[in-house]
Amino acid sequence: PKPGWTIEIVPGAAEGSVSEIHFTGGNLPNEWFDQFWIRAKVDAGAAAGRMIHFPVIQKCVDGENDWL
Repeated sequence: PKPGWTIEIVPGAAEGSVSEIHFTGGNLPNEWFDQFWIRAKVDAGAAAGRMIHFPVIQKCVDGENDWL
């Protein structure tokens, strides 16, 4: 967990999967940046060479950025 932030992990449909991760409660002024890390494990049965997408939506006090 990132100090000063709360993390919420939303379970996915498949057992042990995750559909969303929310970092909330912290303060990050516009003139600063930070990094929010996640660690993921890909199922051994996944097709080799297949692209995996991690869509990100950054919600701010005055709007949001869609990093899809």
